[in-house]
Amino acid sequence: MFTGIIPRLRLVLSLALLSALLVGLRFASNSPVAAQQEDANHKAARTPAATAAPVRTLDDMFADVSRLVPSFGGCFVDDNGRLNVYLLNRAHLPEAMQAITAVFGRDEFPLESPIALQARYSFMQLKLWHDAHQRNTLNTPGVSFVDIDEMNNRLEIGVINFNAAMEVRASLNRLGISEEAAHISEVEGFKMHQSLQSKWRPIAGGIQIGNLGGNCTLGFLATVNKEAGFVTNSHCTSNFGVNNSDAIKQPNNNVANTIGVELFDPPLFSNGACPSGRLCRYSDAVFIARDAGATQPNPLIGGDFGYLLLAKDPMADLPVKYRISSRAKFTAAGTMVEKVGRSTGRTKGKVTATCTNMNQLDGNGNDTGRTMLCQNVAQANSAPGDSGSPVFTLETFPGGSTGVRLHGIHWGGDGQQIVYSPLSQVASEMLFSGGGIMSVYAGDNPTSTPMVKIRKPANNATVGLGGLNMVNFEAEAVDYEDDNLQFTWTSSVDGLIGFGQNVQFTFNSSGQRTITVTVTDSEGLTRKDSITVKVAANTAPSVKITYPTHNQQISAGVTYNFTGTATDQEEPGGVLPCSSLAWTSQKIGTAIVTPMGNGCGIPAKFVSTGDYTIKLTGTDSHGGVGTTSITIKVVEAPASGPPVVTMLFPVGNELLYSDQPVTLKGYATDPDGKNPLTYQWAIDDGYNYKVVKTGTVNNGQLISFSWQPDQTHPHSCKTYAVKIWLIVTDADGEKGQVMRIVTVSYGPC
Repeated sequence: MFTGIIPRLRLVLSLALLSALLVGLRFASNSPVAAQQEDANHKAARTPAATAAPVRTLDDMFADVSRLVPSFGGCFVDDNGRLNVYLLNRAHLPEAMQAITAVFGRDEFPLESPIALQARYSFMQLKLWHDAHQRNTLNTPGVSFVDIDEMNNRLEIGVINFNAAMEVRASLNRLGISEEAAHISEVEGFKMHQSLQSKWRPIAGGIQIGNLGGNCTLGFLATVNKEAGFVTNSHCTSNFGVNNSDAIKQPNNNVANTIGVELFDPPLFSNGACPSGRLCRYSDAVFIARDAGATQPNPLIGGDFGYLLLAKDPMADLPVKYRISSRAKFTAAGTMVEKVGRSTGRTKGKVTATCTNMNQLDGNGNDTGRTMLCQNVAQANSAPGDSGSPVFTLETFPGGSTGVRLHGIHWGGDGQQIVYSPLSQVASEMLFSGGGIMSVYAGDNPTSTPMVKIRKPANNATVGLGGLNMVNFEAEAVDYEDDNLQFTWTSSVDGLIGFGQNVQFTFNSSGQRTITVTVTDSEGLTRKDSITVKVAANTAPSVKITYPTHNQQISAGVTYNFTGTATDQEEPGGVLPCSSLAWTSQKIGTAIVTPMGNGCGIPAKFVSTGDYTIKLTGTDSHGGVGTTSITIKVVEAPASGPPVVTMLFPVGNELLYSDQPVTLKGYATDPDGKNPLTYQWAIDDGYNYKVVKTGTVNNGQLISFSWQPDQTHPHSCKTYAVKIWLIVTDADGEKGQVMRIVTVSYGPC
């Protein structure tokens, strides 16, 4: 749990004191979790091995809430201090609050004015998935953590690389856990320590980088011509002084570690101060533009702009960040300077020579044909791999804070001395080679364009159409000097689809479109990223007749309530509205099709005996048509017997509110044809059975009654499953009856 982790830890500690008294006895006997623990305890008793102390976790207690209120999907406290409760049915908030109080008591959560959020999954479902996958998931190389994320009503899995993410997705797929239910994020993992040779995000000066020929050191972050990136040595690229768009990695030459691409490598020259027959530069420096590569899963590269990582020994000491506080134009001989690099870490020495022209040798001592003009030399140690190291001095400010004064970039040495290019010459070559003004710390007032990548969905993914098929779009953006980034999402077909780093959108038409996210920083600089998605074609609804059943016999001249449903994931709520359901009947052996009406439930009476085909057709908002049919047998009504009773409303499973009146409707037909019929409406809420209306009607006459639940049953701060009975007695004392179950919500107390 990484959002709100401190409050959660505090909560678990306090719950440990409550659990035995409050929940242990009440839920243990029927708890699958408890049963697993009991089985584990028996095994432990038989096995001579160490066992974990019994711990009742927060997830276990949330599961207890979910057992009491199956609609419960988890809860959390928002920034305003209010409890947010996920529910499959938000009308169940009062019951959920009662269950939360029963399990946790009244002191652990803010109970005033809770907010009901629409859940996609119950907490019990999430926990079952979580418990099923985590045993294998945490054993997968590259997985950092697994979690039930109550703030987003989903599973959360942290991985440290793309391969781990693919393994996890495959494992979840085998378990039947959808991608929408499990969010996989790429993280750095929870490390005990790092060195300059470790993977660092965000990047900073002094850390190891990988190139085509081996390892170098990242000198310092910089912006050039509104591009964010960093500076290292030109000889760390494939071709000194030539821009070959080389990719630079961190910490090593793995494609997934791409952090930048060569952008400005000032060309060598052979005139002016350059000796005859040589090629010259004033700095061994190249600007690498920040770039994570084109692969969609590769994370963007954040940077600690204006900071160096300093350590005495990169293999032992944890590097410490120092802020660049100024930049040196020149360095006087005798100045004590330092450098920090991936091989020898932090070394220090006196500047013994300044503005020295020297021929540059390769790593084997062979002449490269290049002459480096006006370079500085200091008595300090270095080794291969330190190329690109920042050279600096420390400066102390009033109050004791320490900053770094940046002097240049190290490129070589002889084991006893280092040589470096002065910072002013690095900046000048960047400017005059067409790169532009170089900024290296906050005092330069840097400006750079943000970078952005669309993370979800995958490029060329097929997504659902309409209804419950809400598509999640996620983007990642970074900017060296600005955290106030604005995201705008557009579709080439649908226009504007949302704002923010994460948006949800439901497509109302099929086909391919381009999705573009534009990120804008506070300076108005923008960057875009686009993917292509294909919206799936519409599918027909699934239609079902719930009454009567296939081959059922019904009596001629008696009114029955024909009922049916239609589900469609591409419609709001996942169901078709009742008005989209059409009924027809056709007597077998004839060509006449008779419309019966529209609705989830319709009254129907057949006067002619015989076999009939009953067809129910559902038409969705995209024109998709689903049908189903049954055969019924209409027979002569018996000459005598109890009344045949039909309830028109409720059909069943409706949600009713205690303070809102509803009209109960039904019919009754007596085979004897005797009048009158005596009826009663009765309500059974599981605690009280109460007759709420009595009266008389004639055969086939509508029996109706306006009922408001809280006028006949007291307010009780709960949501009840209520049985509604219509009982009819004929003149001979014979009874017929029908019952429907509905849910009545009484709202908060």
